[in-house]
Amino acid sequence: MMKKNILVVDDQRTVVDSYRAVFEYEGYQVQIADSEEQVREKVKKQKPDIVFLDIDLKGDQKDKSGIDILSYLRQQWSKEELPIIIASGTGDPSMLVDLMATKGANDYIMQPIDDYKGLLNMVKRYIERRKISREELIPEKHINIIGKSPLTMYLTKSIFQAAQWECDTLILGETGTGKNLVAETFHKLSKRRDKPFYVIHCPSIPKELASTELFGYEGKSFTNASPHGKKGKIEAANGGVVFFNEIGDLSLEHQAVLLDFIETKNIDPVGGTKKKLDVIVLAATNKDLKAMVSRGTFRKDFYYRYSNIITSPPLRDHLEDIPELVNHFIKITNKKLGKNIAGAAPDVIERFQHDYWDGNVRHLSNVIENGIKKCQGDTIEWNDVKKDFEEKGGRYDNASASKVSKYEQDIKYPEFKQLLDRTKEDMEREYYLYHLKKINSIYFKPLLQLELRILFYMKK
Repeated sequence: MMKKNILVVDDQRTVVDSYRAVFEYEGYQVQIADSEEQVREKVKKQKPDIVFLDIDLKGDQKDKSGIDILSYLRQQWSKEELPIIIASGTGDPSMLVDLMATKGANDYIMQPIDDYKGLLNMVKRYIERRKISREELIPEKHINIIGKSPLTMYLTKSIFQAAQWECDTLILGETGTGKNLVAETFHKLSKRRDKPFYVIHCPSIPKELASTELFGYEGKSFTNASPHGKKGKIEAANGGVVFFNEIGDLSLEHQAVLLDFIETKNIDPVGGTKKKLDVIVLAATNKDLKAMVSRGTFRKDFYYRYSNIITSPPLRDHLEDIPELVNHFIKITNKKLGKNIAGAAPDVIERFQHDYWDGNVRHLSNVIENGIKKCQGDTIEWNDVKKDFEEKGGRYDNASASKVSKYEQDIKYPEFKQLLDRTKEDMEREYYLYHLKKINSIYFKPLLQLELRILFYMKK
């Protein structure tokens, strides 16, 4: 089997030696370049499978900067064709995220690198991502997302890919767009589908009992504590997936506690000892987290901790799915109410497809259920749904069908779609191989590679 080819673009010898030692030990072929001219020569001879690019390369009259090199590579290959990981020792993470959105980088890392296990996981993940993208193998029996529109199919693919890579994921979307369903589908499409799926509704967590509710406690660790102790909600999901719903409602204090858990996957029960958990952490909100960061009500480091984001789109952006959604909700409600409604009249579907649906899919579901309760025949007519439709904010308006949301405008551009698809697996922040980054001498390389082998595999 041909070795996968990694191109490292950096002008710092210590950094280059670190990359080379790690990647070559794992069986990858490594090429080195420190200028655009060398990059052009390397990629002309052999297209790399993945690129690590020092975005801090300044360049001069002769050589181009790291951003220039990124732009050049993106002119040659798309994000799916060539993953590019940008690296920086000075940049702000928010600046690097902006470069992902505007210049087409797939992901980013901060230097100096102190988590080589995480670095290797990143490489494997992007190589596997390309394999999944080519094969498009999505098991239909585990998909709960209804609709065949391009936007809905893209959503399904995004969930599937994130589930296969086992990424901690942030789910964004307006109220009623089905964020809970996205989380449930993630669990069913993952390799952990037979393991626990635990939902934690953030607004319901008592502020004064947050630590004991989330992380548990040992017996008799405080006054009125159960002598048998209590397992925390997070530990209950060990081996599976934990879903924090309405994450935007957490206080800053609890955000800090949860962020520490997400980064380390360690819990510290009250009165007990630390435990390492194996759990994927999903979170969802309908709030504008960027605006909350600006106002100081949401932690910036927490927001940027989730580099894998899935957006559940509003119904107005995929109105072509309404006929299938209506039939789906009719089947569910028939079973619930013991009815046998065959479908909805054509004029009902037409009116539904000309609404803005401020309440999204949940709004549509409620209108269908109430319409079935009123229906006297075997088909839902307009009079059966008109009152609930209008009382819940619906309005039949040809003009409203032409309204295009910001999401729908953005989704037409591949760069934005790929940004939603980006992912960055959790890194455990283990600090080892410090000297591997510092020593250049060729006499030390065998010793350092031995150190890499011992320390890395002790962490597996």
